[in-house]
Amino acid sequence: MLLIQRWYNLSDPGLEEAVNDRMSFLRFTGFSLDHSIPDETTICRFRNELGKRGLFEKLLDKISTRSMNSESSASLLCNQVGVDLPRS
Repeated sequence: MLLIQRWYNLSDPGLEEAVNDRMSFLRFTGFSLDHSIPDETTICRFRNELGKRGLFEKLLDKISTRSMNSESSASLLCNQVGVDLPRS
């Protein structure tokens, strides 16, 4: 969820609303309509805890490195949300 928040410059309440509203975001996060998603307070606490431990930037660095070393970022994102891309 925090990646979506960063990519789309969303506030905590905006992120909660967007994930509840957009099926692609819901699928990307791995949540389903059958279960509730974290609310804005939980999102804030989780992000703050990652920040205190210095893990948020490490996580983003690892994702960036991994996406550059394997498939393109667009392909990775499409795979996460269940969109099939033609292989060349």
